[in-house]
Amino acid sequence: MNYQDAKRMQSALDDKASQCSQALQLFPKGNMGLTPDHVKQSPEWKLARANYARAHDQLRKFNAQFVKHFRAEIAADRRAKVQS
Repeated sequence: MNYQDAKRMQSALDDKASQCSQALQLFPKGNMGLTPDHVKQSPEWKLARANYARAHDQLRKFNAQFVKHFRAEIAADRRAKVQS
């Protein structure tokens, strides 16, 4: 896999994690911003939470390898952004 393909995959995984996070945000919250226990017991919330956890874990594992294998390319991208 080359750097451009890896960036596209990272973007796709990031989008999936964001979509799952937005789905969790639709559930009602209490006064302090916490999800009440009765909502957490619902099968819909459990499914949304499991989907988010799976997507976030995939992104986390991918990013660990991405940074390790493409260290030089990431640094070059950062330098190019700073210079422009």
